[in-house]
Amino acid sequence: MNRTARYLLLLALTAGLLHACKVGRNYTGMDVRAPEQFRDTLLVEDTTTLAGIAGNDSLDWWRLFQDPILDSLVHEALRNNRDLNAAVLRIDQAAAALAISKA
Repeated sequence: MNRTARYLLLLALTAGLLHACKVGRNYTGMDVRAPEQFRDTLLVEDTTTLAGIAGNDSLDWWRLFQDPILDSLVHEALRNNRDLNAAVLRIDQAAAALAISKA
């Protein structure tokens, strides 16, 4: 391929890419009206006290949805998670080794 053919090919590819990015004539942007400030009804103090009240139950985040199907799916996933089960066994093993070393 000679230099002129390469130049024409590059020019055609560039023109094709630029044409693909073109927005049509009748394009109008969306009119988005965002509030000046977003507010949430739940304050930061509320979340910290809720976590303090919930204790270890706050780890069961899926129970907030009160969905028995989701609850059963999460329990099944936790039961069948080999990596998690192995990690729990390693923690138990380390706790036993610590108890033996303190004796």
